[in-house]
Amino acid sequence: MRVRYDKRVGIVCLVAASVLGGLAAVSDDLSFVGALTPVVLLGFGVAFLTRPYLLVNDRALIVQALIGPAQETYRLEAADVIEFDGQRVFLVRARERRKVGVKRWIADKRDWAAFQNWGERRGRG
Repeated sequence: MRVRYDKRVGIVCLVAASVLGGLAAVSDDLSFVGALTPVVLLGFGVAFLTRPYLLVNDRALIVQALIGPAQETYRLEAADVIEFDGQRVFLVRARERRKVGVKRWIADKRDWAAFQNWGERRGRG
């Protein structure tokens, strides 16, 4: 299962890149940072719209970095339980409760609901 980023965040980045790019294009006095900002926002917008936030299967939860190849992998064993506590997610394994580095607010709502249903079903198993 793939949990994507919330598309609204990506769209906001693209709109901001367009506005700042337009302002930079008509500016007579433009700094390097002023010229680079729209490019960075464009990159983040495209990444938010195309990269998965979280990859989930019965063996692992993989949190991928927004930019670059970095990822954090949480290995899952059959007895592990995924708990949802408000905005946070925890991996519970043999008396150890470890916080998983994901937040609900930045995830696509439908994907998050599917992830939460999967986690709750897994915990009952």
